[in-house]
Amino acid sequence: MDDELTTLERFRSGVPGLDTILDGGIFAGGIYLINGRPGLGKTILANQIAYGHASSGGRVVYLTLLSESHARLMLGLQQMTFFKPDLVGDSVQYLSGFQALGNEKLDGLIAVVRKVVRDQKATLLVIDGLVAAGALAESALDLKIFIHELQVVLDLVGCTALLLTGAEGGDGDSYAQRTMVDGLITLSAHRVGMQTVRNIEIEKHRGSSHLTGASFYEISSQGIRIYPRTEATLGIRSAEESARPSAPMATGIAGLDAMMNGGLQPHSTTMVLGSPGSGKTLFGLSFLEAGAKQGEPGLYLGFFETPARIAAKARSIGLGLPSEGAPGGIEIQWYAPQEQLADRLVEVLLERISERRVKRLFIDGLAGFRRAVVYPERIGPFFTCLSNELRARGVTTVVSEEARGLFEPGLETTADGTTAMVESIVFLRYEERRPKLRRLISLIKMREGRYDSSVRELSITAQGLAVVGRGNRNVGRIPRKLKTRAVRKQGLR
Repeated sequence: MDDELTTLERFRSGVPGLDTILDGGIFAGGIYLINGRPGLGKTILANQIAYGHASSGGRVVYLTLLSESHARLMLGLQQMTFFKPDLVGDSVQYLSGFQALGNEKLDGLIAVVRKVVRDQKATLLVIDGLVAAGALAESALDLKIFIHELQVVLDLVGCTALLLTGAEGGDGDSYAQRTMVDGLITLSAHRVGMQTVRNIEIEKHRGSSHLTGASFYEISSQGIRIYPRTEATLGIRSAEESARPSAPMATGIAGLDAMMNGGLQPHSTTMVLGSPGSGKTLFGLSFLEAGAKQGEPGLYLGFFETPARIAAKARSIGLGLPSEGAPGGIEIQWYAPQEQLADRLVEVLLERISERRVKRLFIDGLAGFRRAVVYPERIGPFFTCLSNELRARGVTTVVSEEARGLFEPGLETTADGTTAMVESIVFLRYEERRPKLRRLISLIKMREGRYDSSVRELSITAQGLAVVGRGNRNVGRIPRKLKTRAVRKQGLR
């Protein structure tokens, strides 16, 4: 039985992301149940698969039961880029089986299916509105018998079937359907705060591995696009890491490379942890430009400041930020602070890294990804897998993270464990020395390397960032009276 299943032919669905979570595509000759409440995109998904199949030389019969009219269906499909009107009436046939179902119930429906599949030489059958057939079935056993007879018909002609239903999982008819089909694809929507997210899950794929758990999907004029979970698809790539160059990578900040024993470790992830305004973004931009001067393509990924503001900020400290097209140019990717999906961002990010052979990456604000993962518990495994993938691609990454408090010398950040997933941590903070504030910089972690852990002053000038002064016990100390005031006003310890 297992040997027979492994030899089954698959065909590509044509839906971005679906074949990934199905581990290769749809089994030819199988029956797949697409389940979900109204409005979640079942009809769009089925038609998208249908037109992709027809475009590849297949023949499709789309059989409607108790659903919208064909005229209304065509009006909706015309808004979709996958819709090909020249295929309608030829390799894509729309027919109604409702009259036969109403007159002769399931026996009448199977007779119609047998005839149209044979006459049209169909290789894909879509039955839209199976819930109507379930309602007319006298028992769950009758529905099982119908699906069994449908499988016999499809086996004879080598046809695959998609059955669309909105039946809830708890009723008997739905259970009968689920036990008989080869694949079960469930669409759902969930409210997370003020945001509604759509999920797709492969609950069953007989004879095949598949991605378990939910993935996000979106509906647009291009149809449905699925974004498989980053932490599930990338997995652990550290074993595949490319050979790491021995030479450290310059940060572009005078004095800091000496503290790091030459610079950042190649193919590593460094977190720049700091208070608001402490220089995190300038740190990342300096890192990118240092690489650009050596012909290393760089990529800036940000969420909170527009590209124009980033360019102006770079110019203020003498950074040129070479254009994207120039050798070693820096590309700026910016995503507005609106509802984003982290898996979509990663998909675009990795595409740009491959296309431009990016060697240096600056993620300006881990908080942007933290918001985009939607479910907070995802950020740990998500960021770990992304970091491993970047290392495997030979990318050296700097990511900024907001620290709590302006003057606190201790480390206080979110409790999601992201600080444990990076090789190095650069800590930026303020010290209040009347009549002004001073920025301080220190290294609190640098895995697999020697470093200077002393606290030093960070200066921001028109010529760039620079570490000034020598490490000593007086730099970074908070006067007793000032610390008392800070504790009283800000609750620092």
